[in-house]
Amino acid sequence: MSQKIVTRTTGLVDYKELETNILSSIREGRPLTGRDGALTPFIKRLLEASLEGEIENHLLAESEENNRRNGRNGKTLRTSAGSFELLTPRDREGSFEPQIVKKRQTSLHPELETKILSTFASGMSYRDIASHVEEIYDHKISAAEISSITDKLLPVINEWRSRPLQSVYPIVFMDGMFFKVKEDGHCVSKCMYNILGVDQNGRKEVLGFYLAESEGANFWLGVLNDLKERGVEDILIACVDGLKSFPAAINSVFPKAEVQLCIVHQIRNSLKYVSSKDVKVFMNDLKKIYRASSKEIAENYLLELEEKWGEKYPLVIKSWQNNWENLSGYFKYSGPVRKLIYTTNPIEGYIGRSENSQKPKAHLPAQMPCTNRDSYRFGGNKICDNKHIRTDALETAVWEEVKHLLKNPNRILEEYKRKLSEFKRSSWDKKSDLLEKQENKLQRGIARLIDSYAQEYISQEEFEPRVKAMKQSLKAIEEEKKRIFDQKKLKQELTLVVTNLEDFSSNITSNLDNADWITKRDIIRTLVKRIEINLENVNVVFRVKELPDSSGHNGEEKKNLQHCWGSSCSYFRFTSPSIRVSHIL
Repeated sequence: MSQKIVTRTTGLVDYKELETNILSSIREGRPLTGRDGALTPFIKRLLEASLEGEIENHLLAESEENNRRNGRNGKTLRTSAGSFELLTPRDREGSFEPQIVKKRQTSLHPELETKILSTFASGMSYRDIASHVEEIYDHKISAAEISSITDKLLPVINEWRSRPLQSVYPIVFMDGMFFKVKEDGHCVSKCMYNILGVDQNGRKEVLGFYLAESEGANFWLGVLNDLKERGVEDILIACVDGLKSFPAAINSVFPKAEVQLCIVHQIRNSLKYVSSKDVKVFMNDLKKIYRASSKEIAENYLLELEEKWGEKYPLVIKSWQNNWENLSGYFKYSGPVRKLIYTTNPIEGYIGRSENSQKPKAHLPAQMPCTNRDSYRFGGNKICDNKHIRTDALETAVWEEVKHLLKNPNRILEEYKRKLSEFKRSSWDKKSDLLEKQENKLQRGIARLIDSYAQEYISQEEFEPRVKAMKQSLKAIEEEKKRIFDQKKLKQELTLVVTNLEDFSSNITSNLDNADWITKRDIIRTLVKRIEINLENVNVVFRVKELPDSSGHNGEEKKNLQHCWGSSCSYFRFTSPSIRVSHIL
């Protein structure tokens, strides 16, 4: 290979020198490609030399027309090895059409748009995509450029949404997904209606998705009509959640379709109204119903459920009875089909993946990170076997702190009463009336001064300091009125707290261990002002002043909220006190 080539404008290209520069860059630790890559100057010189060769051939072919060079144009070219300024030669007549890098071409990697579309589909924001492209290709790309690329998806999506469908689907799952979107500068909720079908070959297929403000049977009616217009003549089994009037909407469009309500949704809705101490037994009785081998046996178990729990939870039993026809449809099918249609989990799995792609970094974790990630803070010892802490364990730990505080509930009640008595001695109403009169007087005075100044009864030197002093007094009055308003609001809160404390302080100690979920919730709302979570550190802030030994921990015996979840670990295992109790009023 010749080490030198000659061009008319750039002169000699010394490949030996380029080779030396590349090796020197590699020794310095610079990458081969990307930003400041070692190969980037080499590719630039090769392309420019090739363009010079192209224009030489073009001018030779048009030598009879006396066409000549007309300088060069510069443009930024993106390549997989990095971005650089490429000088493209031009001719006077404008007939030169370069082939290796065409006019208005700014990229040598056609896969760039594909990569942008794939990252957009995976849920990355425009800002993240731009950062990703700059890191890989050393090229800054604006949100408008990315938007123009992603807009190419819209015709494809619209074509897919209006595609013809098969005439019959044995099973169709329907459910809605809520997510946040930015609209006119505000964050609003939208509902996406999703339809997942199982065709006659057993393959799952997303039949469509539709956007609306909220989920309702009326909108579902329009969705079902759209399916019919696209060629669906019949649905054998429609699996849906417990949305009211949904079965009627389905049967109005597909009258022969069997509607199967989701058993899992029905169970979740039922357990909302069952006391926490009854959940385990109640759930065992429900399992007998939906796991029965036949509809007749399931109905017998439903009667037993009514006899056992009907008096205590009448609304729950009534819900099962009212929905029974649509809940029990799966009993007529064999085991594999039952397992497929008794719940809408197949479409919820699809929805879950859609939500992950919509908000890959916006999800709040269901678990808290454990401190073994920062083990250096505890002498280098790994203090927790789990990498995360479950939030239900956090609730239990907070309840333990509340129990320690409630060892002396009468003391807490007296503390609230003492604070409330201080408010009662304050004559806020009289102060408010007086401040109101002073405020009105100052406003009238300012208005008179303005009129006098406008009619030139007083000079500017006299007007400005008097108005300024009046406005300062007016501001002080407004601040005092706000302080009194805040004090009144605090008094109302204290009165409410005292009323609640009087109701349960007499018997709270003996019933703490057996308290159900609703009781625990009410107690925590009464006593806990807020729970502050900063990574693994949790601070429980109570409404009362600090009481002697209220936390139940003394000095070195204070323990950490971070814990292992399982039978081998207690709730408070560690000696580093990252749970802190604050008492404020």
